[in-house]
Amino acid sequence: MAVQGIDHINLSASGSTFAALRDFYRDALGLEPGRRPPLRSAGLWLYAGAAPIVHLVELPQREGISAPNGFRPALDHVAFRCANLEQSLERLRRFGVAHVVNEVNAAGQILVRLEDPAGLTLELVFDGSSQL
Repeated sequence: MAVQGIDHINLSASGSTFAALRDFYRDALGLEPGRRPPLRSAGLWLYAGAAPIVHLVELPQREGISAPNGFRPALDHVAFRCANLEQSLERLRRFGVAHVVNEVNAAGQILVRLEDPAGLTLELVFDGSSQL
């Protein structure tokens, strides 16, 4: 086996959180809703070009159920390889998405860090030759 990259991330939410995640990934990051095979769960796949990289699963709304002790999964962040730095930064500003830009010269990258509506940290990774 040879891992070659991230195929997709899968996020589960219900109600207004599902809607906020859908809107964020579609509007602020520019992913496009697309074909999703018939599955047992309800949800939506969001595409970057021809690749469905964000899978959203809609959970049933349940009253009074929450994660014990504020449990949060061990996932720290998800990184997306991106292009068009200036256009991407303008889009984030237009949608009011707080973000931090870091140049990582040793890696030849520019990283843009932000959070989605559910608090998951995202890293948008740009080639270091991009202009700030």
